Amino acid sequence: AIERDSGFDDDGQVTANITATSGTATNTTPLSVLFRTDNVQPLNPGSVEVTPAENANTNNGIDLPDARGGNVVANSQTVRFNLYAKDQFGNLVQDQVNISDNSLDAQVTGEGGTVASQFMGGAALQATATADTDQVITATWNQPSTLYTDANAATPGFQPSIITVANTSETDSTDAINWYLVDFEASTFTLSTDPEGEVAVGAPIVETVTVLDQLGKPVPGLTVRFIRQGPGDTSGDPNAQLTGTTNNKGQAFYAFTGTQPGIARVSAAVTDGTQVETLTDEITIVGPDTTKVPVEALISGEDNGGKKDVVRFQVDDAAEGATVRLFKIIGKRGNRKTKQVRSDIVPEGGSLTFKIADRNGAKKTRYVAKVSETDASEKAKSNTQKIR
Repeated sequence: AIERDSGFDDDGQVTANITATSGTATNTTPLSVLFRTDNVQPLNPGSVEVTPAENANTNNGIDLPDARGGNVVANSQTVRFNLYAKDQFGNLVQDQVNISDNSLDAQVTGEGGTVASQFMGGAALQATATADTDQVITATWNQPSTLYTDANAATPGFQPSIITVANTSETDSTDAINWYLVDFEASTFTLSTDPEGEVAVGAPIVETVTVLDQLGKPVPGLTVRFIRQGPGDTSGDPNAQLTGTTNNKGQAFYAFTGTQPGIARVSAAVTDGTQVETLTDEITIVGPDTTKVPVEALISGEDNGGKKDVVRFQVDDAAEGATVRLFKIIGKRGNRKTKQVRSDIVPEGGSLTFKIADRNGAKKTRYVAKVSETDASEKAKSNTQKIR
Protein backbone atom coordinates (compact mmCIF):
# COMPACT_ATOMS: atom_id res chain seq x y z
CA ALA A 1 0.00 0.00 0.00
CA ILE A 2 1.09 3.58 -0.61
CA GLU A 3 1.38 5.17 2.81
CA ARG A 4 3.54 6.98 5.35
CA ASP A 5 7.08 5.55 5.64
CA SER A 6 9.68 7.17 7.92
CA GLY A 7 12.37 5.77 5.65
CA PHE A 8 11.81 8.74 3.33
CA ASP A 9 12.80 11.25 6.04
CA ASP A 10 16.59 11.03 5.75
CA ASP A 11 17.11 11.08 1.98
CA GLY A 12 13.75 10.71 0.23
CA GLN A 13 14.36 7.11 -0.81
CA VAL A 14 12.88 3.82 0.38
CA THR A 15 13.67 0.38 -1.01
CA ALA A 16 10.81 -2.09 -0.54
CA ASN A 17 10.68 -5.81 -1.25
CA ILE A 18 7.47 -6.83 -3.05
CA THR A 19 6.18 -10.40 -3.30
CA ALA A 20 3.42 -11.01 -5.86
CA THR A 21 0.64 -13.54 -5.23
CA SER A 22 -2.08 -14.56 -7.68
CA GLY A 23 -4.45 -17.34 -6.78
CA THR A 24 -2.33 -20.21 -5.56
CA ALA A 25 0.82 -18.99 -7.30
CA THR A 26 3.36 -16.93 -5.38
CA ASN A 27 6.50 -15.18 -6.60
CA THR A 28 9.05 -16.62 -4.22
CA THR A 29 11.74 -14.12 -5.23
CA PRO A 30 10.96 -10.67 -3.73
CA LEU A 31 11.13 -7.80 -6.18
CA SER A 32 13.20 -4.88 -4.87
CA VAL A 33 11.67 -1.53 -5.82
CA LEU A 34 13.12 1.91 -5.06
CA PHE A 35 10.53 4.52 -4.17
CA ARG A 36 11.68 8.15 -4.26
CA THR A 37 10.45 11.54 -3.05
CA ASP A 38 13.70 13.41 -3.74
CA ASN A 39 13.68 15.70 -6.78
CA VAL A 40 10.56 14.06 -8.18
CA GLN A 41 6.99 15.26 -8.28
CA PRO A 42 5.13 14.01 -5.20
CA LEU A 43 2.06 11.88 -5.60
CA ASN A 44 0.02 14.73 -4.14
CA PRO A 45 1.12 17.69 -2.00
CA GLY A 46 0.17 17.51 1.65
CA SER A 47 1.69 20.40 3.59
CA VAL A 48 4.67 22.72 3.97
CA GLU A 49 6.15 23.54 7.37
CA VAL A 50 8.65 26.14 8.60
CA THR A 51 9.87 25.29 12.11
CA PRO A 52 12.75 26.63 14.25
CA ALA A 53 15.86 24.43 14.25
CA GLU A 54 15.86 24.27 18.04
CA ASN A 55 19.22 22.57 18.63
CA ALA A 56 21.12 24.85 16.25
CA ASN A 57 19.49 27.95 17.72
CA THR A 58 20.00 26.92 21.34
CA ASN A 59 23.66 26.07 20.73
CA ASN A 60 24.15 29.61 19.43
CA GLY A 61 22.53 31.23 22.46
CA ILE A 62 19.26 32.11 20.71
CA ASP A 63 16.09 32.16 22.80
CA LEU A 64 13.20 32.91 20.47
CA PRO A 65 11.21 35.02 19.91
CA ASP A 66 14.09 37.43 20.70
CA ALA A 67 17.18 37.48 18.49
CA ARG A 68 20.06 39.92 18.28
CA GLY A 69 20.60 41.70 14.97
CA GLY A 70 23.29 44.07 13.78
CA ASN A 71 25.92 44.76 11.15
CA VAL A 72 28.76 43.21 13.18
CA VAL A 73 28.77 39.48 12.50
CA ALA A 74 30.42 38.63 15.83
CA ASN A 75 27.66 40.39 17.78
CA SER A 76 24.62 39.43 15.69
CA GLN A 77 22.79 36.12 15.61
CA THR A 78 21.55 33.90 12.80
CA VAL A 79 18.23 32.16 13.37
CA ARG A 80 17.87 28.82 11.58
CA PHE A 81 14.65 27.19 10.40
CA ASN A 82 13.74 23.78 9.02
CA LEU A 83 11.78 23.77 5.75
CA TYR A 84 9.72 20.61 5.27
CA ALA A 85 7.41 19.70 2.37
CA LYS A 86 5.25 16.60 2.81
CA ASP A 87 3.15 14.56 0.44
CA GLN A 88 -0.44 13.58 1.16
CA PHE A 89 0.77 10.71 3.35
CA GLY A 90 3.14 12.84 5.44
CA ASN A 91 6.35 11.65 3.75
CA LEU A 92 9.08 14.26 3.37
CA VAL A 93 9.65 15.28 -0.23
CA GLN A 94 12.18 17.56 -1.90
CA ASP A 95 10.80 20.36 -4.00
CA GLN A 96 11.22 24.07 -4.60
CA VAL A 97 9.34 26.27 -2.12
CA ASN A 98 8.79 30.03 -2.42
CA ILE A 99 10.20 32.05 0.49
CA SER A 100 9.23 35.57 1.54
CA ASP A 101 9.20 37.75 4.63
CA ASN A 102 7.55 40.96 5.78
CA SER A 103 10.55 43.13 6.78
CA LEU A 104 12.92 45.28 4.75
CA ASP A 105 15.42 45.25 7.65
CA ALA A 106 15.61 41.45 7.88
CA GLN A 107 16.83 38.81 5.48
CA VAL A 108 16.19 35.11 4.95
CA THR A 109 17.67 32.48 2.65
CA GLY A 110 16.04 32.54 -0.79
CA GLU A 111 13.99 35.63 0.00
CA GLY A 112 11.92 36.52 -3.07
CA GLY A 113 12.81 33.22 -4.74
CA THR A 114 12.71 29.51 -4.00
CA VAL A 115 14.58 27.14 -1.71
CA ALA A 116 14.67 23.35 -1.91
CA SER A 117 12.81 21.74 0.97
CA GLN A 118 14.94 19.54 3.17
CA PHE A 119 15.05 16.14 4.74
CA MET A 120 15.86 15.55 8.41
CA GLY A 121 19.20 16.70 9.76
CA GLY A 122 19.70 20.13 8.22
CA ALA A 123 18.35 23.67 8.42
CA ALA A 124 17.39 25.05 5.00
CA LEU A 125 16.68 28.63 6.07
CA GLN A 126 18.82 31.23 7.85
CA ALA A 127 17.45 34.58 8.99
CA THR A 128 19.35 37.74 9.99
CA ALA A 129 18.52 41.39 10.59
CA THR A 130 20.35 44.72 10.59
CA ALA A 131 17.86 46.77 12.62
CA ASP A 132 15.12 46.53 15.24
CA THR A 133 12.26 44.78 13.47
CA ASP A 134 9.71 41.98 13.70
CA GLN A 135 10.17 39.38 10.98
CA VAL A 136 7.65 36.76 9.84
CA ILE A 137 8.87 34.22 7.28
CA THR A 138 6.35 32.62 4.91
CA ALA A 139 6.84 29.48 2.82
CA THR A 140 4.52 28.81 -0.14
CA TRP A 141 4.55 25.48 -1.98
CA ASN A 142 2.75 25.37 -5.31
CA GLN A 143 2.05 21.89 -6.69
CA PRO A 144 -0.60 20.27 -8.89
CA SER A 145 -2.90 17.68 -7.33
CA THR A 146 -3.23 14.61 -9.54
CA LEU A 147 -5.71 11.79 -9.92
CA TYR A 148 -4.66 8.36 -11.16
CA THR A 149 -7.39 6.51 -13.12
CA ASP A 150 -7.75 3.46 -15.35
CA ALA A 151 -7.70 4.81 -18.89
CA ASN A 152 -9.62 1.81 -20.27
CA ALA A 153 -11.71 0.00 -17.73
CA ALA A 154 -12.92 -2.49 -20.36
CA THR A 155 -9.43 -3.78 -20.92
CA PRO A 156 -8.09 -6.22 -18.34
CA GLY A 157 -5.38 -4.77 -16.11
CA PHE A 158 -4.75 -1.19 -15.11
CA GLN A 159 -3.91 1.37 -17.76
CA PRO A 160 -2.73 4.39 -15.72
CA SER A 161 -3.94 7.82 -16.66
CA ILE A 162 -2.79 10.88 -14.72
CA ILE A 163 -5.23 13.73 -14.53
CA THR A 164 -4.32 17.09 -13.00
CA VAL A 165 -7.23 17.93 -10.77
CA ALA A 166 -6.09 21.35 -9.57
CA ASN A 167 -3.06 23.42 -8.68
CA THR A 168 -2.76 23.63 -4.90
CA SER A 169 -0.87 26.14 -2.79
CA GLU A 170 0.30 25.13 0.68
CA THR A 171 1.61 27.86 3.01
CA ASP A 172 3.10 28.16 6.47
CA SER A 173 4.46 31.13 8.41
CA THR A 174 6.76 31.42 11.40
CA ASP A 175 5.99 33.22 14.60
CA ALA A 176 7.49 36.71 14.55
CA ILE A 177 11.19 37.00 15.32
CA ASN A 178 11.72 40.03 17.57
CA TRP A 179 15.00 41.38 16.23
CA TYR A 180 16.77 43.95 18.41
CA LEU A 181 20.11 45.75 18.43
CA VAL A 182 22.37 45.78 21.48
CA ASP A 183 22.03 48.99 23.49
CA PHE A 184 25.62 49.37 24.69
CA GLU A 185 24.78 52.01 27.29
CA ALA A 186 21.91 49.94 28.71
CA SER A 187 24.02 46.77 28.90
CA THR A 188 25.49 45.41 32.13
CA PHE A 189 29.26 45.07 32.52
CA THR A 190 30.90 43.27 35.46
CA LEU A 191 34.46 42.35 36.41
CA SER A 192 34.84 39.57 38.97
CA THR A 193 37.77 37.79 40.64
CA ASP A 194 38.27 34.12 41.39
CA PRO A 195 39.15 33.48 44.16
CA GLU A 196 37.49 36.32 46.04
CA GLY A 197 39.13 38.15 48.94
CA GLU A 198 42.83 38.04 49.75
CA VAL A 199 44.92 35.72 47.58
CA ALA A 200 48.16 34.03 48.60
CA VAL A 201 51.38 34.64 46.70
CA GLY A 202 51.74 32.01 43.96
CA ALA A 203 48.03 31.21 43.74
CA PRO A 204 46.38 31.52 40.27
CA ILE A 205 43.94 34.41 39.84
CA VAL A 206 41.30 34.71 37.10
CA GLU A 207 39.59 38.00 36.23
CA THR A 208 36.31 37.57 34.32
CA VAL A 209 34.46 40.22 32.32
CA THR A 210 30.78 39.46 31.74
CA VAL A 211 28.59 41.52 29.40
CA LEU A 212 24.79 41.18 29.31
CA ASP A 213 22.65 43.25 26.95
CA GLN A 214 19.52 45.20 27.84
CA LEU A 215 17.49 41.98 27.83
CA GLY A 216 19.93 40.23 30.16
CA LYS A 217 21.39 38.07 27.39
CA PRO A 218 25.15 37.52 26.87
CA VAL A 219 26.89 39.60 24.21
CA PRO A 220 29.67 37.81 22.28
CA GLY A 221 32.23 39.38 19.98
CA LEU A 222 33.16 42.43 22.08
CA THR A 223 36.85 43.29 22.36
CA VAL A 224 38.25 43.38 25.91
CA ARG A 225 41.69 44.77 26.78
CA PHE A 226 43.05 43.84 30.21
CA ILE A 227 45.86 45.83 31.85
CA ARG A 228 47.40 44.95 35.23
CA GLN A 229 49.56 47.11 37.47
CA GLY A 230 51.26 45.58 40.49
CA PRO A 231 52.15 44.11 42.72
CA GLY A 232 55.59 45.56 42.13
CA ASP A 233 56.91 46.73 38.78
CA THR A 234 54.99 45.15 35.87
CA SER A 235 56.53 47.25 33.08
CA GLY A 236 58.54 44.30 31.79
CA ASP A 237 55.90 41.65 32.40
CA PRO A 238 54.48 40.37 29.07
CA ASN A 239 51.50 38.97 30.96
CA ALA A 240 50.54 42.39 32.34
CA GLN A 241 48.41 43.10 29.23
CA LEU A 242 46.02 40.88 27.30
CA THR A 243 43.40 41.48 24.60
CA GLY A 244 40.52 39.03 24.32
CA THR A 245 36.99 38.68 22.94
CA THR A 246 33.77 37.86 24.76
CA ASN A 247 32.51 34.34 24.01
CA ASN A 248 28.96 33.04 23.54
CA LYS A 249 28.41 33.51 27.27
CA GLY A 250 29.46 37.15 27.00
CA GLN A 251 32.66 36.47 28.93
CA ALA A 252 36.37 37.18 28.49
CA PHE A 253 39.10 36.02 30.87
CA TYR A 254 42.48 37.19 32.14
CA ALA A 255 44.62 34.88 34.31
CA PHE A 256 47.76 35.76 36.24
CA THR A 257 49.73 34.84 39.35
CA GLY A 258 50.89 37.28 42.00
CA THR A 259 54.58 36.71 42.64
CA GLN A 260 54.90 39.01 45.65
CA PRO A 261 52.68 40.58 48.30
CA GLY A 262 50.90 43.79 47.38
CA ILE A 263 47.97 45.19 45.40
CA ALA A 264 47.20 44.13 41.82
CA ARG A 265 45.09 46.70 39.97
CA VAL A 266 43.34 45.27 36.91
CA SER A 267 41.43 47.35 34.38
CA ALA A 268 39.32 45.96 31.53
CA ALA A 269 38.27 48.15 28.60
CA VAL A 270 35.28 46.67 26.74
CA THR A 271 34.44 48.05 23.30
CA ASP A 272 32.13 47.38 20.38
CA GLY A 273 34.44 49.38 18.13
CA THR A 274 32.71 52.67 18.87
CA GLN A 275 31.82 52.83 22.55
CA VAL A 276 34.00 51.85 25.52
CA GLU A 277 33.16 50.71 29.05
CA THR A 278 36.09 50.52 31.51
CA LEU A 279 35.99 48.29 34.58
CA THR A 280 38.52 48.17 37.44
CA ASP A 281 39.31 45.76 40.23
CA GLU A 282 41.88 45.50 43.04
CA ILE A 283 43.23 42.23 44.37
CA THR A 284 45.19 42.00 47.61
CA ILE A 285 47.99 39.45 47.38
CA VAL A 286 49.44 38.34 50.70
CA GLY A 287 52.58 36.46 51.61
CA PRO A 288 52.78 33.63 54.12
CA ASP A 289 51.76 34.45 57.68
CA THR A 290 55.04 35.01 59.53
CA THR A 291 53.45 35.92 62.86
CA LYS A 292 54.64 33.52 65.55
CA VAL A 293 52.54 32.83 68.60
CA PRO A 294 54.07 32.78 72.10
CA VAL A 295 53.98 29.42 73.88
CA GLU A 296 54.32 28.40 77.51
CA ALA A 297 56.54 25.50 78.58
CA LEU A 298 56.29 23.80 81.97
CA ILE A 299 58.31 21.05 83.65
CA SER A 300 57.42 19.13 86.77
CA GLY A 301 58.68 16.16 88.77
CA GLU A 302 58.41 14.36 92.07
CA ASP A 303 61.01 13.39 94.64
CA ASN A 304 62.20 9.93 93.67
CA GLY A 305 64.97 9.25 96.17
CA GLY A 306 67.97 7.53 94.68
CA LYS A 307 66.15 6.38 91.56
CA LYS A 308 66.27 8.14 88.20
CA ASP A 309 64.93 11.65 88.11
CA VAL A 310 61.69 11.82 86.11
CA VAL A 311 61.00 15.18 84.47
CA ARG A 312 57.62 15.74 82.86
CA PHE A 313 57.51 18.36 80.10
CA GLN A 314 54.48 20.14 78.63
CA VAL A 315 54.25 22.90 76.00
CA ASP A 316 51.40 24.48 73.99
CA ASP A 317 50.23 22.72 70.81
CA ALA A 318 51.59 25.48 68.56
CA ALA A 319 55.15 24.32 69.36
CA GLU A 320 54.65 20.93 67.72
CA GLY A 321 57.80 20.02 65.79
CA ALA A 322 60.08 22.25 67.87
CA THR A 323 63.22 20.93 69.55
CA VAL A 324 63.13 20.81 73.34
CA ARG A 325 66.38 20.57 75.28
CA LEU A 326 66.50 19.69 78.97
CA PHE A 327 69.30 21.20 81.04
CA LYS A 328 70.69 20.48 84.49
CA ILE A 329 71.60 23.64 86.41
CA ILE A 330 74.99 23.37 88.09
CA GLY A 331 76.68 25.69 90.58
CA LYS A 332 75.59 28.28 93.05
CA ARG A 333 73.99 31.65 92.52
CA GLY A 334 76.36 33.96 90.68
CA ASN A 335 78.29 31.08 89.16
CA ARG A 336 75.63 28.86 87.70
CA LYS A 337 76.04 26.89 84.51
CA THR A 338 73.75 24.64 82.51
CA LYS A 339 74.48 21.25 81.08
CA GLN A 340 72.24 19.65 78.48
CA VAL A 341 71.16 16.19 79.52
CA ARG A 342 68.35 15.35 77.09
CA SER A 343 66.68 16.59 73.88
CA ASP A 344 63.68 15.57 71.81
CA ILE A 345 61.12 16.80 69.26
CA VAL A 346 57.85 18.15 70.59
CA PRO A 347 55.10 15.72 69.53
CA GLU A 348 51.43 16.40 68.89
CA GLY A 349 49.91 17.33 72.23
CA GLY A 350 53.21 18.78 73.50
CA SER A 351 53.93 16.21 76.27
CA LEU A 352 57.27 14.46 76.92
CA THR A 353 58.83 12.54 79.80
CA PHE A 354 62.57 12.54 80.46
CA LYS A 355 64.44 10.14 82.77
CA ILE A 356 67.88 11.14 84.01
CA ALA A 357 70.24 9.12 86.21
CA ASP A 358 70.41 10.51 89.78
CA ARG A 359 74.09 11.16 90.51
CA ASN A 360 73.83 13.32 93.63
CA GLY A 361 72.11 10.92 95.99
CA ALA A 362 69.68 12.63 98.33
CA LYS A 363 70.46 16.12 97.07
CA LYS A 364 68.10 18.03 94.81
CA THR A 365 68.87 18.66 91.16
CA ARG A 366 67.52 21.68 89.37
CA TYR A 367 66.27 21.37 85.76
CA VAL A 368 65.12 23.81 83.09
CA ALA A 369 63.84 23.21 79.52
CA LYS A 370 64.32 25.38 76.45
CA VAL A 371 62.09 25.15 73.36
CA SER A 372 63.25 26.29 69.91
CA GLU A 373 61.10 28.48 67.68
CA THR A 374 59.15 27.11 64.70
CA ASP A 375 57.46 28.74 61.72
CA ALA A 376 54.36 29.11 63.87
CA SER A 377 55.65 29.57 67.43
CA GLU A 378 58.18 31.60 69.38
CA LYS A 379 60.96 30.06 71.42
CA ALA A 380 60.25 29.47 75.10
CA LYS A 381 61.94 28.71 78.40
CA SER A 382 60.30 26.66 81.12
CA ASN A 383 60.21 27.16 84.84
CA THR A 384 63.01 25.77 87.04
CA GLN A 385 62.16 22.56 88.82
CA LYS A 386 64.04 20.94 91.74
CA ILE A 387 63.86 17.16 91.97
CA ARG A 388 65.41 14.99 94.75
